[in-house]
Amino acid sequence: MANLIVRNIDEKIVEALKAQAGKNGLSAEAEHRRTVGGALSE
Repeated sequence: MANLIVRNIDEKIVEALKAQAGKNGLSAEAEHRRTVGGALSE
C-alpha cells in the first residue's frame, strides 16, 4: 500500500471529515480512504 499526504486542506473540510468519520464509526484516516476510494470508483 502507498501512503498519501495531503497538505493545505481547509480546516472546514478537515472538521467535516472528522464529523463524517464519527457518524460512520470510523477513524478520520479510514473515512478519508473510503471517501477518496468512493469518489474515484464512480
